[in-house]
Amino acid sequence: MNTRIFVGAAASVLITIIVVFWFFASDVEGGFFSPSTQEVLKHGTNLQLTLILDDGDTFGSEIGLMEDFDNDGTNDIVIGASQDDDGGKDRGAVYILFLNKDGTVKEYQKISDTEGNFEGVLDDGDEFGISSQIMDDLDGDGINELAVGSFEDDDGGQDRGAVYILFLNKDGTVKEYQKISDTEGNFEGEIEFRDYFGRDIDDIGDLDGDGINELAVGAFRNDNGGKDRGAVYILFLNKDGMVKEYQKIPNLIN
Repeated sequence: MNTRIFVGAAASVLITIIVVFWFFASDVEGGFFSPSTQEVLKHGTNLQLTLILDDGDTFGSEIGLMEDFDNDGTNDIVIGASQDDDGGKDRGAVYILFLNKDGTVKEYQKISDTEGNFEGVLDDGDEFGISSQIMDDLDGDGINELAVGSFEDDDGGQDRGAVYILFLNKDGTVKEYQKISDTEGNFEGEIEFRDYFGRDIDDIGDLDGDGINELAVGAFRNDNGGKDRGAVYILFLNKDGMVKEYQKIPNLIN
């Protein structure tokens, strides 16, 4: 009886070793597995399966600098996976990757329809994470904010687009958020069918001297002056992420 127990335990250990070896012998670089495989992160001496990237997630569709978000002396990055299916098809996600000095991943935080304490409502096809931009600290808590584009959001009509201002905690989870779209965020710009507002975002500094940086937001299929000619909106923000005023470039009357 004792012999059978010993043999069974040994077999279990052997299987565990084989499984762990198989994971590490898979296509692994920088501590991150390629799409359709699983990531193994090391926490102390324990190996934990922590992430699954599925076919079609488009992880890497957007890459942005988060600066040194966790204050460990190493810059961190944000990665878009705009066709991630958390909660539904192509709702999208972003990953904040906390990096080691050799470029490997120390830890990460995913923000999606079901993760990261994000309470925004994402619908199928919104493609949250198609763009992203780190922002200066708006709310004065000492933590930078993150703007994320959702260019196929349907507020007001199909594929008009939206931008989310995410107020973050130090661990990368969402403390609160402000959505800017055709119907939210005090934005009075006219966004139309398939303008794709939010396809690109950039921090352009404090233009008006109020101590709050402005955002430039692309709407690359806006019909300003003609079909799909495109436009950029300069958003002047309040500290709560709401739009104080805006400027459209080019500012034409169709």
